[in-house]
Amino acid sequence: MTSVNAVYQFIRAYDLTTDFAVKDGKIIYSRIEDGYREWLETMARWYKNGLIDPEYLTTDANSLSAKATGNKAFAWYGASGGNLTSYVAAMKTSDPNVKVRGIPYVQNKNGITNNKIGDAWTGHGTAISTACKDVEVALKWLDFAYSKEGQNLMVYGEEGVSYNWVNGYPKLADMIFNQPGLSGSQAISKYSVAAANNCYFANSQNGKNNECRS
Repeated sequence: MTSVNAVYQFIRAYDLTTDFAVKDGKIIYSRIEDGYREWLETMARWYKNGLIDPEYLTTDANSLSAKATGNKAFAWYGASGGNLTSYVAAMKTSDPNVKVRGIPYVQNKNGITNNKIGDAWTGHGTAISTACKDVEVALKWLDFAYSKEGQNLMVYGEEGVSYNWVNGYPKLADMIFNQPGLSGSQAISKYSVAAANNCYFANSQNGKNNECRS
C-alpha cells in the first residue's frame, strides 16, 4: 500500500473512523477506543513485513503515479473516476492486457462495513436563495435528489445509459472509461451531477455499499 489514505481504509474493520464516530447511538472518539490500538498494531506489523510502502507518509501524486504505473505497487487508494483511469491507460501502453481490480470496503467480524472515515466538512452544500422564483419546486427537486432514486441519478446518471445494475451494484458503462481525452470523472459528469462536488451521496444501507464498481 502506498499512501496514508490506503492505510486508513482498514480501520473500517474495527467499527471505527480516524476521528469521532457514532457507535451504539453514542458519540465516541475513535482514537481512544480499544479497536484503534488493535488497528495500529496490525498496521505496524504489516509495515514491518513490507506490506506498506516505507515512503507512504511522503508519497505525493507524482510518486504514487510512478509506483502504480511502474508495477511497484500492488494496491493503492483512489477514485475510479480519477487516477485509476489515467493509471490504466498508462499501463496499457506497455501491457495491453493489464487489469486493475477494485476491492470492497473492509468488513468487521459480522460482515458489516463502516464506510465513514471521519471526513471533514469541505464547504460543499446546497441552499435556496431569496432570489429563487419558485421555492416549492426547488424544495421538491432537492427532496428528490436525496431519495434513493435521486441519489442514483445524481451520482451515476441515467440507468441503461451511463450505468447498469450488476449483481446488486451500480456499474458504470464501459463507454464512460473509453472517451478520448476525458477522465472517468469528466465523462460521468456529462450524465450526472455529483461529479461536480456537490452534496449528493450514495449512502451505504444495512452494511451494503451502494458504491460504483468498475
